Amino acid sequence: LNSRPLIRPGATIRIRDNVIAPAYFEGSCPHPLCASGSLSLPLDPADLCEAPGCPNVTARLDGPSVASACSEDALRLDGTGSANVGVFPSRYRWAVGLPPGAEPADANATALAEVQARLAAVPADSPTVELRGSFLAAAAQLRFTLNVTSTLTGASEATDLDVTASTAVPPVLVVAASARVETRPAAPVLLRAWGRPSSCWPAGLGTRMTFRWAVERVYRTASGADLTDDPVLGLDLASLGVSASRASLQLPAFSLRAGQSYDLRMDGAMDADGRSNATRRVTVVAREEPLDVRLAGGDRRVPVTGRVVLDASASRDPNVPGSLGSSARLTFTWQLRQAGSVAAEAACAACPSP
Repeated sequence: LNSRPLIRPGATIRIRDNVIAPAYFEGSCPHPLCASGSLSLPLDPADLCEAPGCPNVTARLDGPSVASACSEDALRLDGTGSANVGVFPSRYRWAVGLPPGAEPADANATALAEVQARLAAVPADSPTVELRGSFLAAAAQLRFTLNVTSTLTGASEATDLDVTASTAVPPVLVVAASARVETRPAAPVLLRAWGRPSSCWPAGLGTRMTFRWAVERVYRTASGADLTDDPVLGLDLASLGVSASRASLQLPAFSLRAGQSYDLRMDGAMDADGRSNATRRVTVVAREEPLDVRLAGGDRRVPVTGRVVLDASASRDPNVPGSLGSSARLTFTWQLRQAGSVAAEAACAACPSP
């Protein structure tokens, strides 16, 4: 199968004769070692995605909970942190309404209709929306909803974001990264961010800002199991010697553990008026890297009675700092097989094992 066939629940994959060979087989099919006899693998919808971590499309909507009342400032809604399944692009459906308890005043209704018209014009393949205009202040409160659709697994559950218009003119915060960042444990992480006053901020009040990063949640990427309060698996910025009071956040290598996700929050506030504040969120996912297996010496020719030493002690786990071989708690399984051409292996099918 190449990367394009569409396999849906309920489909059947049929395996042909002489196309599947054992792992590490250097010959080509047809060959006695290749599989023969057709095999059908039905995909039962009842058996799919039952185990924890089974991939499924999920919607994630990031953006400020407080929008500037200044008509020149933009409200940016970000769905790039949503998780897709398969090689086909996701499709995004944006909607807006009033949160429960919001008064359906005339101003709300007018502003709501304007936002709905703007969202209707957003292309289905766009994971982000940027809105400008005084209607944000007129609406007072809006609830934005995002659904993400995958060709393979259908639509996600809806996710909501309530946005309230502020009379305090919050600052503009920018994180130069998508809402979901993937990395590896051995790589340092730098989240560049900055802030500026709103374009409607009174010039006489000063432009100094205070920033603060915080860890909102730590969890296993596959199962979602919460690890925030775990003293070993959690993330404590202070114990790492990381400054959380700067606009940008830098995490040293091996701060994050493979297979875990970290929800981080950056708050920014104007020093002259603490009510003028804004928040941005980023999820950092530490993916697990495969083991690095290193066999010293490579291929060689030795006398029949010669001594052969195979040394894999330089193998390492790239997810663990500075560990090689047994110190990385690796276990080793050795296999011995006949090498050579297809013809040689076929001719020696009855030979005793070396």
